[in-house]
Parts: sequence; structure tokens; C-alpha cells
Amino acid sequence: SCQELRAGFPHNFPNYVMGEMLWKKTRSYEELIEEYFSALYGENWQSVVEYLEKLSIYSSCDYFNAIGSRQSDVLANHYYIAYN
Repeated sequence: SCQELRAGFPHNFPNYVMGEMLWKKTRSYEELIEEYFSALYGENWQSVVEYLEKLSIYSSCDYFNAIGSRQSDVLANHYYIAYN
């Protein structure tokens, strides 16, 4: 498994999925996401997941890990939209 920034920021859901799937491979992604985030955030867990999904659009772990180009017109546009 990848233990870089992308595996644990801002939560460790990917590691949770890997661990759970070792024991019961038939679990659905939807079941795992509800179980994990409802335990962390309670009844409003879906709002948190929506926020984190939007947040991920505006960031790039590859940038922080110096993978690929350090300039991206796509990310620049996302940052512009987020701040305006």
C-alpha cells in the first residue's frame, strides 16, 4: 500500500478499506464509507464526505510529493474558482 501523503490526509479511509477488505472481500464501497465516516462524524457524515470530495478536486498530492509537473493549468483554474 502507498503510505505517502495520499494514504492518510485528511483521513485514513484508504487504509481502513484495505484492512476491512482483507477480512470480508464482499463488502461494498458504499457500506465501508458509511461505516467509517459515520463513526468519525456522526449523523452528518454525508456532508463531510461531500466536502472532502470537493476539497480533493482543489488539491493534488502529486504536487506535494513533487511527482510530475510543478505547474498545472487545470489545478490553477480549480484554485482560481475556489478563491473567487
